[in-house]
Amino acid sequence: MRRATSLPLSSLLFFSVAAALGLAAPPAAAQWSNVQSLYTEDGVEIGVDTRVATLFVMLNGLGFDGDTLLGPLPLERPRHTKARERARQSLGRPGAALKALGAVIDKHPLPRAEYLAAALELGAAPNLDVKGASPLATALAGPMRDWLNEEGGAQVVKLVGEELKPEQKRMLPMVEKPVKATTALVRLGDAQDQLLDDSGAQGRVVLVQNELDAHGTLARVQRGELTAVVVGPSRGADDDAAAINAVVAAYARTLLAGDAAKAAKAGTLVDARQKLSDKARAALIDDKAFATELLACAFLRQVRGPTAACAGSPLLGEAAADEALAVLAPRVDAFAKDTVPLSAAIDKLLEAAAPAAAPPPPPPDEKGKGKGKGKGKG
Repeated sequence: MRRATSLPLSSLLFFSVAAALGLAAPPAAAQWSNVQSLYTEDGVEIGVDTRVATLFVMLNGLGFDGDTLLGPLPLERPRHTKARERARQSLGRPGAALKALGAVIDKHPLPRAEYLAAALELGAAPNLDVKGASPLATALAGPMRDWLNEEGGAQVVKLVGEELKPEQKRMLPMVEKPVKATTALVRLGDAQDQLLDDSGAQGRVVLVQNELDAHGTLARVQRGELTAVVVGPSRGADDDAAAINAVVAAYARTLLAGDAAKAAKAGTLVDARQKLSDKARAALIDDKAFATELLACAFLRQVRGPTAACAGSPLLGEAAADEALAVLAPRVDAFAKDTVPLSAAIDKLLEAAAPAAAPPPPPPDEKGKGKGKGKGKG
């Protein structure tokens, strides 16, 4: 059964990893939207986010020059994408908005990833509302809004979007195939089931392409019902695979969330959450969030191969999660070969691992065999 999918969006709205997932959305075909996005048949969006583009054009205008792709020898200069070069060339002399953003940066010397997450707290462009936003996001809103609306920023962002169309078209079939496989794998029951209870997809996923950042960057940011996987320019197959893995895992979460939340209870695999690092445990605020994330990573491996890394996930690199995923692997494999819906299999998937079998007793001491026999005389 195909999941409910999303309509094209004129802009993106994302919330923190700790936030709850939202509602399912109606179907969408693979096509260009009114903005700069493509959509898979299952509603995963590939597009440009105006807030991300605005922030990163401005950061480039203030001197952000770094990249992970260098060349040619002997100069080894940063090899920026064409979109990034054109955006930088379109800026001219810094105006009031760029100078205001510079003042924000002076006050908040934080990694670019934190600025990215803050920008995605803002409302849709061009208003960039700050209701409920953090202090950093609120500080960013004014300079970004002024640059976008009053200093010609909208035209530069449009140029960036035009440059990205070939890359979006390249990625669409690469994302489409594993997303379809995930839809087929996670059996949610028939349409009547979804009318009678709350089973069904919960949330939407967007692959945000940011060619204004360094090559190979990847971040997952969740805002309410929408999860953004924000990727920098690709350096090749490994970066493409990481982006696809992050999207597939995020998409699996939208399908698994409802059933996983019902099955998350003490005495099951979710107890592994207590063994996570403080950072991972804080990102996955409760057992429901952990169960959803764990199952999503397990289903990713079923779709993309047993060594697929759960890119962008708080569980990446967590030893306790790897142990639980090893337990889940044969269970998900069996589920893939079965026909029961997820709701009927979820408890079995998450049940506690069987205790390790006791080691066999050691063999008898060969030297002691027959000890004492033949003593004395008859």
